[in-house]
Amino acid sequence: MYKKTKYIIFFILFILLTSPILNVYAANKSDPKLNYSFLDIKKNSEYYEDISFVYGYGILEGTKLKTGKIVFFPKQKVNRELVALTLYRIAGCPNINENYELGVIDLKNVNNQKKRAIKWCHQNGIMMGTSENTFSPKNNVTVEQFATALYKYSKNYLNADIVDTEIPKYIKDSKKVSSYAKKSIAWAINEEILKPDNKHIYPKSEITKEKFAQLIRLFMNNTNTQISAWAKGFDRSLYSDLSDEEYANFRMVNVTGIRDNILYRGHSPINNCNNDDRADYCAQQLTNKNIRVIIDLADSERSALERDKFSNLKKYCPNAKVSYCYMTDITGYMLTGDEIPETYLQQVRNGLKKGLKYMSENEGPYFIHCTIGQDRTGLTLIILESLMGARIDEIEKDYLKSYENYYSIRGTDNHITLPIHEQTIHKKLMLIYERILHIEDAWNKTPDELKNATEEYLINEIKLSKNQIENIRKNLGE
Repeated sequence: MYKKTKYIIFFILFILLTSPILNVYAANKSDPKLNYSFLDIKKNSEYYEDISFVYGYGILEGTKLKTGKIVFFPKQKVNRELVALTLYRIAGCPNINENYELGVIDLKNVNNQKKRAIKWCHQNGIMMGTSENTFSPKNNVTVEQFATALYKYSKNYLNADIVDTEIPKYIKDSKKVSSYAKKSIAWAINEEILKPDNKHIYPKSEITKEKFAQLIRLFMNNTNTQISAWAKGFDRSLYSDLSDEEYANFRMVNVTGIRDNILYRGHSPINNCNNDDRADYCAQQLTNKNIRVIIDLADSERSALERDKFSNLKKYCPNAKVSYCYMTDITGYMLTGDEIPETYLQQVRNGLKKGLKYMSENEGPYFIHCTIGQDRTGLTLIILESLMGARIDEIEKDYLKSYENYYSIRGTDNHITLPIHEQTIHKKLMLIYERILHIEDAWNKTPDELKNATEEYLINEIKLSKNQIENIRKNLGE
């Protein structure tokens, strides 16, 4: 059984020890916003509220027609790749170890997002392969298999305090449960995720999407599992309190030393990465800004071409030059204290050098983005703002804004209180200065001290020339 104090402790540690996902939502049975018109499921259906929940929060997809109605395919069977993607979304699409080798050979027809989800599930011991070299992504999933995935998600990823029990004796088909799934089934029954039907659980039956939606919602309600803000991105109407620019995390960089209308930052305009539509909103913002140079920190040229919204570049900023400067996000290492792998550091140096060199050679306006415009973009802007003589409080305010756009300004009932938020991000910012730029006690540095120390970092570690640095200052300066 879950212990309340365990979740409180875990939740605080999660904020402090990971790349923060600071706004979390519990499943809410009476959420008035989750009210959709489905073409293939009636509002009086047993599963209507469950399907509205998983659709509205971007956990499961449907097809929205021009009429506004949604086709969900409730009787469609659920396969292994969809289970992996679902758990990955509930977790908030966290970073994965890009160098992790799955060792499977049957993912050729699986899209990139599902491949990342499968790799993440495998890394975290949630879903393993069906053999040494296969994952079987298209195999349908049974009740006992999904119960096992939820059990492992809770135990291995959430570190939940689970006390293993036996399957209740009143379950008439308990002998049909595979040996590997007995603990998971007992746990799912005990947590009222899996509700027996006339004392049967039908462990070998394949799960439909409507049943899948119900099990997900029961899991999240009954175990108090939180859904991250990343997963709450499917429907723009759920963010009615945000402007389009805020929703896209798009904004002009407005700090001392950088002139107006020359430098912008935001979400990727080509990657609807979290089952949302932020890429479209971001791309639309580019139209009126006369963007001439785009620095893409999330993609290689090859991966960019595979993005679902790559056509946005030609549509909204056809004349912009793009420099693809993929680099690993290392800011998540700041709060854990773990040593940053040298290979990751070198990827960051290479990406920064390529992008900043491109900025020195081409005039703006510039747009810098990674995936959601937060961590890799944040690091790059910290460097540029420091180089241009911005005050540390201005730099922090700009860094914090991305977190506010994604995880804070959502209404009084559904966000972490801002004091915790600010303290956590402040600490992370200071550690970025200390551990990456080698600037200690940055908060007490003058703008000139930050500027000089950042120039030294760019010369010694990024290997930019003084002439390239001066060109950047010229291109961005007031």
